Amino acid sequence: MKSKLEFALGIAKKAGAVRSGTETVRGEVRSGRASMVLIACDASENTKKRLIGCCEYYKIPCVKIALSTSALGDAVGKSGLVSAVSIAHHGVSRLVSDALTDASAEEA
Repeated sequence: MKSKLEFALGIAKKAGAVRSGTETVRGEVRSGRASMVLIACDASENTKKRLIGCCEYYKIPCVKIALSTSALGDAVGKSGLVSAVSIAHHGVSRLVSDALTDASAEEA
């Protein structure tokens, strides 16, 4: 069964608001198209450092999520491993943010 976050990411993908891959995500952040960045829990330390630094500089919310690279890839319809995704639409990022809030409330 999919979590609320995986469901929200699927909707974001169908809406065309998701970009995946470290360099693509960094490009989205630098261009101002990204409204939120999500990083998989098992992404490499170098990937985390580069994305977090980029997001901090451009003041874009960046969240480390509980999904693995494999699960994140599945959630956004990719067959391989995905370390990070950006959400490009503010309305869709609100949906994903709400799913993250619900997931953290369930863990507590």
